Amino acid sequence: GKEPGDLVFVLQQRQHELFTRRRSDLIMKKKITLLEALTGLKFVLTHLDGQKYFISSEPGEVIAVNAVKAVPELGMPLLGDPYTKGNLFIEFEIQFPADGSLTDAQAALLASVLPNPSAVPALTDDMEPVSIKTINLEEEAAKSRARDREAYESDDDDGAGGQQQ
Repeated sequence: GKEPGDLVFVLQQRQHELFTRRRSDLIMKKKITLLEALTGLKFVLTHLDGQKYFISSEPGEVIAVNAVKAVPELGMPLLGDPYTKGNLFIEFEIQFPADGSLTDAQAALLASVLPNPSAVPALTDDMEPVSIKTINLEEEAAKSRARDREAYESDDDDGAGGQQQ
């Protein structure tokens, strides 16, 4: 004795530790070594359904920093067409050797096989030599914001802030 009605399902998508979904495409991040980036990579991927795939780069292919590669039709089924699938996009993060980990001999060996810089400038008397250093970008940005805030506050303290005529 009840009226028929609509049955409504509300689905919530859980976050996955490896994959992110964008419509029918899947995106994953993969850390690889510099050696793999330069000479090729091979790895086994266990997909959401448990199926294992042997994924490899093409012979001679070099994977650049921040490269994104695709495996066609390894994503999720298209809405309304379960036999057609989206792509799997792999975002590569290349792990470089740690600072100071290469010996002089290793550096010389790399220099002998990798392309040379296009032009190596010479230090002259009118130049001041400086070195680059490793920083934490977030900490430096916070310091910069604090310096800017202090500069603006000190500018306001002298009573001459704002546009002058």
